[in-house]
Amino acid sequence: MIAIPADLDVLLFGADKNLGSNFSDLLRSEKIPHFAPPPGLVDLSATQYLKMLLEGLTPKCVVNCIYSEDAGDPNAPNINSLIPFCLSQVCGELKIPWFHFAKSFEDPILKKTVEDGLKAIDNSDASCTIFKVKTQEDIEEAYKKVILQIK
Repeated sequence: MIAIPADLDVLLFGADKNLGSNFSDLLRSEKIPHFAPPPGLVDLSATQYLKMLLEGLTPKCVVNCIYSEDAGDPNAPNINSLIPFCLSQVCGELKIPWFHFAKSFEDPILKKTVEDGLKAIDNSDASCTIFKVKTQEDIEEAYKKVILQIK
């Protein structure tokens, strides 16, 4: 059974990896109502479905921690570029602020997929705060900034 808080502050995508899992733990410790759908439950590349989900859940904000760090992953462009694009479209249309954690990669293929995603966000009407994170210190600082904006 999936439990979704009635008064949802944060809809968190990517809690199955360390970046999102650690942020989910922090939200829980701060007693911030959030929902982190399990992988595969939500197709973030289907904008109409994503829009219906956000309209139904009415979160105060969305946080995206999904990323692919495997240059050989054929889904890396979708994960690192298309998902941020779709979130920008839907969050912009629904006027829901959102936060995007963009991992920094040295690999040129992964670096390009992340840059494409950031361009899509920049070219949208969405209210998105982008955190480019490379080190654990970057990540922890970004977590603190998101928590301050949520409270």
